[in-house]
Amino acid sequence: MATSSRPLTSSAPSIPIDKIVQWGIFILTILLVIFPSWPIFYQSVMDAPLYEQTRKFTLDNFSHVLSDMEFWGVLGTTVVYALFTTIISLATGATLALLIIRTDMPARGYFSLLINIPFYVSPLILAFGWSVIFGPQGFFTIVIRNIGLPTWDLYTLGGLIAVSAMYYMPYTYLYCTASLSLSDSQL
Repeated sequence: MATSSRPLTSSAPSIPIDKIVQWGIFILTILLVIFPSWPIFYQSVMDAPLYEQTRKFTLDNFSHVLSDMEFWGVLGTTVVYALFTTIISLATGATLALLIIRTDMPARGYFSLLINIPFYVSPLILAFGWSVIFGPQGFFTIVIRNIGLPTWDLYTLGGLIAVSAMYYMPYTYLYCTASLSLSDSQL
């Protein structure tokens, strides 16, 4: 009796492991993000709390928010904050990347390390540090006040923009540094 030299193959289709991982991540995202958000959305279209039996569908909550002038003021402040934070962080990050990569500035390595410090420190610690240094009773604020110069209020829109821009600037610096390192330095 002769034996076959061909290997045995299964007639069942094989499912690639990457598809299983992708579907697993998709389901996990649904469970951790969409599923917990559903009661919030559902409550936004109801006229009473979720635990009351007499609730009914309504869009009055949205019309109430959209007709409130305070909402539009907060939205405007948010747009100004986002716009100026982005502009300042892009300008400073790109400028520093250009100076460090394209010039022979002394201590370039140290400056690059200092710029990247926010990547290694918790945002909570950075916020606490800014508050300790530039807050109303911060070290720098007290020195400036004792000299007789006007102080800078960290807890204003301008202060928040400055701190956020300095926090996000290393991201711009990192992207620009990578691009400038790969491009021709004669340009």
